[in-house]
Amino acid sequence: MRFGELFPVLYRAAILAVRQQIMNKSQHTVRYKRLIRELKVARVRADLTQQEVASKLGVYSSFVSKCESGERKLDVVELAEFCHLYGVRLAEFLVQANID
Repeated sequence: MRFGELFPVLYRAAILAVRQQIMNKSQHTVRYKRLIRELKVARVRADLTQQEVASKLGVYSSFVSKCESGERKLDVVELAEFCHLYGVRLAEFLVQANID
């Protein structure tokens, strides 16, 4: 027998709790959303297209697009590479994005 058949009330409560947790979780925090918004702003200020950024970093333009859209999370090393390319210090970037 399955757990759900043996303990239907507990099983149902557990499923509802998991669903509620999933629904309450946003994909990104507000701070991360500010960071990726500022990432695009910094690129535009640097007068670069996603294709140009991708070429200079040696990646596909879809990588840049996914980073800017939040589909792909950045690590600190990647963020530093973007900042260097955009001519902004990482610490300044974080202040501009209101992350500090």
